[in-house]
Amino acid sequence: AFYTLNLGPAPLLDIWGALGFQTVATAVRLGIFEALKEGPGTPIALAKRLELNPHGVKLLLETLATLGYTKLQGEAFANTPMAAKWLTSDAEADFSNYFTFWEMVINALWGRLDESLRTGQAPVNLYEWIESQPETSAAFQRAMIAIAHLIKAETAHKLKFLAGAKRLLDVGGGHGEYTVAICEKHPQLQAVLFDSPQALATGREHVAASGLTSRITFQEGSFLSEELGQGYDAILLFNIIHGFDGAQNTDLFRKAKRALNPGGRVIILEQLNEKLPSQAYNTIGKLLSLNYFHLLNGRVYSYKEIAHWLKEAGFSNIQRINLLKVPGNALIIGA
Repeated sequence: AFYTLNLGPAPLLDIWGALGFQTVATAVRLGIFEALKEGPGTPIALAKRLELNPHGVKLLLETLATLGYTKLQGEAFANTPMAAKWLTSDAEADFSNYFTFWEMVINALWGRLDESLRTGQAPVNLYEWIESQPETSAAFQRAMIAIAHLIKAETAHKLKFLAGAKRLLDVGGGHGEYTVAICEKHPQLQAVLFDSPQALATGREHVAASGLTSRITFQEGSFLSEELGQGYDAILLFNIIHGFDGAQNTDLFRKAKRALNPGGRVIILEQLNEKLPSQAYNTIGKLLSLNYFHLLNGRVYSYKEIAHWLKEAGFSNIQRINLLKVPGNALIIGA
């Protein structure tokens, strides 16, 4: 009714939405959902356990209840199924780190959006900024793990041609979630994770936990300024190219071509700039594109643009495989 009939001040939804985000991010930072993971708790008990003000905790829990994250059970509050599924360390895909990361980014960088819009250049490069902050980098990598967890099985399943591959290079895949899933699907593969030292800190932990240290090794460096090596049958460029412009992406694709064996393939995973049937997904896509412009001098690209750069770099037989788990995301493969 707000949007279609214009009978009320719909912009207020975005104002209160900003406060809603900060409320949940604060609850994550204070450990509210983790504390409730063990069972319902009263505001007084939670306040004592977490060393907080009881009245403030009561207001926070009541607000979280209206947002759908907690529910009242007698005099105690409990996590809702949504909070339990997505915002605790027991969750299959823990998105609490996504709140942590975005709280850091919004507080530190998003207030300078007007500078990007005036100059056309990011005032601070997000990746360089992350490299100087270990806590932010760890939160970012864990947030990416949560997202990867949603689609890694589908991704590994749809890359059937890797059954004959022997060597895989994952460029910028610091956390290692996709490489681990693909190596588990294809036991003949040996893989290399190529990323910055800070990003690979998370990847080393994840690979060690997976028991694949004998098959997955690490290469620290900058894939923009350095060559990628040689002798690979497949190269992953997952969620990379939205951070660069067309010329940089074409150069990166040329590097990938030089690193591949004859018949080898580059595999790109990206959100694509195209209209989707869901307004929510369309909105997220535009917000992401503006974010990439502001923080990385990039944006969300179309399939046509990416295919053009691949052809310019010397790839052929370009194909697209849509991912059902996350509409608007696709694998783009060039041989």
